[in-house]
Amino acid sequence: MKKLYIFITIVLSSVVLSAQNPTCTSVVSSNDGGNNGVRISKCLMSNYLSPTGTVIEYDINFSTQGSVGTIIIEDILDSNFLFVSSTQPGFLGPPTQTGNTLKWTGTAPVGGYAYNIRLTVMFKPGETCNGTIASNQVSILGTNIPEVITDKVNVEAQAIDDWTITKTAVRASKVYLPGDTVEFEIVISGGGGIGRHNLTNINIQDVVAGGGATVTNFGCLNLNGSTISTYGLQCRIRVQYDASIWKDGDCSTNTITLTGTNPCGEIVTVSDTETICFDKDYVSPPLVGNANITKGVSIGNPVPNCSGMYTIDFKNTGTKDLTDLTLTDVFPAGINANTIVIDNYNNNSYEYSVNNGLNWIGPINASNYSVPVAPPYSGIMIRPVSGSSSIYANSLIRVSVRFTVNPGVSIGQIITNTALIKSPSESISKQASASFTIEEYQPKIRLNKSICNNNGSYEPGDELVYRVKVENIGSDAFVGGTLTDILDPRLQFMGINNVKVYKSNNGLTPLCSNNGILGNNVTDLTTSSTVNFDTSLNKLTVDIPTLNANCSLHESIWIEFRVKIKPGVQKGFIPNNININNGVINKTSNTVNISVIELYTLRVGKQISIDGGATYTSGPVTVPAGTTVRYKIDIENIGNSSIQNISLIDILPNLGDENISLNTPRGSTIGGILLNPVTVPSGFQTYYSTNSCPDTTPELGSVTCSSGTAANWTTVFNNNAKALKIASNTYILNPLSLISFIIEVEVPPNATTGDFMCNSANAIGKQLNGINTQVFSSETVCLETTAFEKVSCCKSDLNFEIKQGYDAFTQDYTRLNNIIEISGAPTFPLIPISEIKITMSDIDITYDYEDCAKCIDDPKLWGSMEGKTNYLGTGVTNGQLFLEPNIGSGAIPQKDEAFRELIWSKWSGSAGRIIQSGDALEFNTYLPPKSKIPCCTTSIKICYIVSWKDANCNVCETPICRTINLESLPKEQFKITSVKEDCCNVNLSIPNSNEYDRFLWSTGVTSSSITVNSNGIYTVDAWKNSVKYTSNFTVNNILAGNFPKLSFDPQAKPDQGDNFVIRDYTKARNTNFSYNANKYTLWIFSRWDSDKDNNGAFRKITAVANCETGFKNGDIQWDGRDNSGNKVQSGEYNFVLRLENCTKKCLSESGTCNETFSYESFVCKEGWVPLFPPLPRPRVWSICKEREWAIRTQRIGVVDLEW
Repeated sequence: MKKLYIFITIVLSSVVLSAQNPTCTSVVSSNDGGNNGVRISKCLMSNYLSPTGTVIEYDINFSTQGSVGTIIIEDILDSNFLFVSSTQPGFLGPPTQTGNTLKWTGTAPVGGYAYNIRLTVMFKPGETCNGTIASNQVSILGTNIPEVITDKVNVEAQAIDDWTITKTAVRASKVYLPGDTVEFEIVISGGGGIGRHNLTNINIQDVVAGGGATVTNFGCLNLNGSTISTYGLQCRIRVQYDASIWKDGDCSTNTITLTGTNPCGEIVTVSDTETICFDKDYVSPPLVGNANITKGVSIGNPVPNCSGMYTIDFKNTGTKDLTDLTLTDVFPAGINANTIVIDNYNNNSYEYSVNNGLNWIGPINASNYSVPVAPPYSGIMIRPVSGSSSIYANSLIRVSVRFTVNPGVSIGQIITNTALIKSPSESISKQASASFTIEEYQPKIRLNKSICNNNGSYEPGDELVYRVKVENIGSDAFVGGTLTDILDPRLQFMGINNVKVYKSNNGLTPLCSNNGILGNNVTDLTTSSTVNFDTSLNKLTVDIPTLNANCSLHESIWIEFRVKIKPGVQKGFIPNNININNGVINKTSNTVNISVIELYTLRVGKQISIDGGATYTSGPVTVPAGTTVRYKIDIENIGNSSIQNISLIDILPNLGDENISLNTPRGSTIGGILLNPVTVPSGFQTYYSTNSCPDTTPELGSVTCSSGTAANWTTVFNNNAKALKIASNTYILNPLSLISFIIEVEVPPNATTGDFMCNSANAIGKQLNGINTQVFSSETVCLETTAFEKVSCCKSDLNFEIKQGYDAFTQDYTRLNNIIEISGAPTFPLIPISEIKITMSDIDITYDYEDCAKCIDDPKLWGSMEGKTNYLGTGVTNGQLFLEPNIGSGAIPQKDEAFRELIWSKWSGSAGRIIQSGDALEFNTYLPPKSKIPCCTTSIKICYIVSWKDANCNVCETPICRTINLESLPKEQFKITSVKEDCCNVNLSIPNSNEYDRFLWSTGVTSSSITVNSNGIYTVDAWKNSVKYTSNFTVNNILAGNFPKLSFDPQAKPDQGDNFVIRDYTKARNTNFSYNANKYTLWIFSRWDSDKDNNGAFRKITAVANCETGFKNGDIQWDGRDNSGNKVQSGEYNFVLRLENCTKKCLSESGTCNETFSYESFVCKEGWVPLFPPLPRPRVWSICKEREWAIRTQRIGVVDLEW
């Protein structure tokens, strides 16, 4: 049979479409007349209005189906575009560009896959006219697949003319003498770059109002006729004013005008003015003469016969032109100067000598001037041409001298070169030196790491090739080098066979290899290099060949190796570098970052099982008519970003069904019967439709049947359903997570040999920002049917094994839970089973005493059987066996009921069930409780006969048995009563204790009652006639343990009902057990009064709690009176509080005091004492010293009493 593939279709991201400016094209497709085809569309991902010079991004979404061979994708860029970059699938590689045409070529993998090319272009900056509309389209073809072309996508250019020109007098005062030459600074801003027009054929004119002035060219006028596109262009002009016209006190307004043509053919004119004035008494600042010199040396290998270069900068840093500024540099012994280049940056006119002033050459005013005189050179001298020129103020001359180190120098020798500038007229004499030291010959390594054909960004699962260049830039051989690259754990090394080591044969940098195939002009050194990879460390090592080097030779090699970005790697950068070491040189390369982008991708897998889900295959499979098959659909997030709102569409097999991705027939000749509701993960809802060609546009966008109509979805199960929709608005599928859906379908019993059922599924989701993903499709899974032969069921070699389930032992019965697993290696063709019967055959009892053989009065409890598996299989009318009416309802046996046979039969009209792996029957067998059997332990063996009948009425049978040991459970329990003797003691006792023989409490006490003084769980065992019974009681009303943190309001006004109250502010007032105390003592102290009998306190309040309720929150308080009941005077009073319970007595505010803490004596200290908030001014008065109490805690404070 022919295998069908599901075509993967792209659903474009949510975008706004308009008739005039379509953002996305329609999807166009092409195929070879069969199941091999392609589809493509193009979307503008950037704004429709795009400033020139900014990047514009397109998504080219394409997919392949089946085997399409070599595909070619072409995109002819608009003439106003510049190609910037592209990212594409690895099998395509970067595009080739011919003119405006971009072409991607590659061999597509076989199967159904979706791909994306991200194309980045821009409108030509400065050259594209505002309002230009660029149209763009893309085409695709494959081997034997005709070419198809998308519609055009438009984008409109935005650009402005924001040119400005400014004119500013160089002199800040803008005051000059009549007849002066005035210098102006001109700045041209705007143009070019992002969103601006260039100006062509520009013209700069300077006009002096009133005339009488001459404009001289000083740079700006050289621009006339050219095109300008640079932002911030600067130049100068000079204006000579006629002293006979411009007198003392006059002011001149000078206008500069810039005119040019933009790309739209429009004339752009901008201007600026500047005003200067003349003053015959104006005194110019004095001109200052100054100069400076710097000198440097660059030499990579300071060894004999190697080259270096001196750089000398001398500059007139003053405001005066210097006519006698001279540079002198006499070259040192130990080097030979080879070439001299003079850069003149400010149009100075000079002359020079290379033989210590014996011969002068000049005048010279060119820049980048190479001295034509052949070496040897003794030095270099530069000066203005005598009597006719000067070195201009603020001007620079640079001299570059390339030299070779002489062979006769010694290691460690220091070679110093000094340059001197002088100006006798300005008394300037300065020098600058540069030195280097002669070294031994030695290797030096330059290490660079890069990515071959870097796409700029990558997705999880992408493969890429690292390339490392190792270059010996030293003067001696580099021997024994080992490269070590510890890969980031997010990268997978793709094998030693993907490592390449090679060198260039022509000195040029070679191209990266093509999938490991080296190009021309390279030598493969892989076999002469040792490559190892340590999987545990993700570490690659490469022992490289010797790299030679001398003053004229620097050998290089390149190493390539392939890595893969692991699935699920999150968006971000993956850094990587490499190290080289030979025991002497240890160097690390630059760091290369792999940019991983967000990827929203689902894998939809569909498989079929013919053994009840034990094993699955992608098909095709061959099964008999009437077989129950199970489809499993896996949706796996193989991207790196979470996906939500997942919807799955499954068009079930049906005559004439359609591959909705390709709108081509799937090849089904029959339809299946949906047996039961779909098994879905939590959070998903299944919808059913009896429409075999539903309109799935609301779910999948353009992916739908060619003649799709409304689906009429319902959540009510229907075994005649032709389509399924499974969706969730809440489930989030995280990267590398997988969810599965199970669908059971029965092959029609009337299917004939050669019928086909083919099935596939499509899924879509949303990014967390609400944008749809594309549509992802599974493979097509097909099965072929065959009729079964009339052979005996015994040939199926079925095995039945009984296993223990969840047995139950109660006071009334013993219930044995039995599970019979059916297994075997069935022969083909498979034989449907029409009936399975389980009959009890024997009950054998093994006992220790003759009394165990006594007759039991409940025969119904000896071996009565209860069926628990109502249906074997999941079909409703076919391929399923059902439990015939019996006590299969789950009720335990009633009086005089005794069922000892269970039968599972086929439905009327069904051939029966094809036994599958995992099939099992569950039933219960009832026995009497242990208490009704005289002996303590009884072994019981129960045997059954399992018989089964096939569709041809052949009957087979086999015996199975199970043995158990019964264990009794207590027939009755008892209660424990409690009586609280006082606040700290509770008595626990057993009612009717005279009925029991002996006792054992968890405390070790053996009487029928105990008294306890701590909270906890207390357990007691009681024996009656050698039977043990157990009960327990929880005591939780004894006040013990730590005290809570207490607070109070320091302002008390008893006459207003506002006594001084200490309470737990975390609880409501009057809450029981608020202080966890059964006794408290509150002492009140004052500066005026004391009571020696109360430890110095004039008032002592002591209270004992109710044992059943404890103190209520707010019980601890003072009414402002003394021990005699008299009101005390208003003022500040100190207090001390002590709490007690069954285990602790404590003054500590934190409540964590030691049980043995001594509170008998205090030592009062006059002064401030740290107290807990919110006390404003706490003190303890010195009157306490009479008894010298030691107040060592924080449960003290001050209350401000007011009447």
